[in-house]
Amino acid sequence: MKGYGQFCPVAVASELRELESAGVIESSPLPAGRGREYRLTKAGEEFRDVVEHLGAWGQRHAAQQFAPENLDPALLMWAMHRRIDLSRLPAPRVVVRFEFRGVPARCLQMRTSWLVLERSGADVCVKDPGFDVDLVLRADVGTLARVYTGHLSFADGLRAGGLELEGPRALVQEFPRWLVQSHFAEALKPARVG
Repeated sequence: MKGYGQFCPVAVASELRELESAGVIESSPLPAGRGREYRLTKAGEEFRDVVEHLGAWGQRHAAQQFAPENLDPALLMWAMHRRIDLSRLPAPRVVVRFEFRGVPARCLQMRTSWLVLERSGADVCVKDPGFDVDLVLRADVGTLARVYTGHLSFADGLRAGGLELEGPRALVQEFPRWLVQSHFAEALKPARVG
C-alpha cells in the first residue's frame, strides 16, 4: 500500500486515506513545497481523542515513521514554523537558512529553505527571502524530524553530527529554545505514576 510519505505519527500509524473520504479529516496543499496539511473536520472533531491516541501510538510504535519515503522537508519546515515560541525571540528579526541532506529524491527542490522569525510571526520561505542570514542549520532531514518529534534532543543531534548550527554564539545557544517540539513528543515521556 502506498503511504502518505510523511513522518507525522498519525499518518504513519493509520496510513488510511479513507479518513479523508469519510469526512473525518480534510487536507490542503502546503503553501511551500510539496505535501499536504491535515486537520479534523467539524465531524472529525468527534474523533479528536481517537486521533490523538492514534498519533501517540504512532509516535511510540510506528517503525516506519522516519523511513526515507516518509521524510519530507517541506512538511517538517511547515510543522516547525507553526511551533516556534515567538515570545522567546529577540526583538530584531532572525533569519535561519536550513541546508538539508538525506533528502528523498522526490523532495530535492527543498534542500534549502528559510525560516524568517519575528515576534509577530514566523514564515517559511522556499526561495531566498532577501534578508541577511543570521543562522545556518545544516541538517540531516531524518535527524531534524527526530528532534522535532521528540525522539532526539537538539543537543544529541548536534553531538551525533546530524545537525550543525552556525551563527553568533548567543543565537546558536537560544535557537533550540525557540523550537517547540511536536505535541506528540509528550507521548514519548514516561507516564506519571501516582
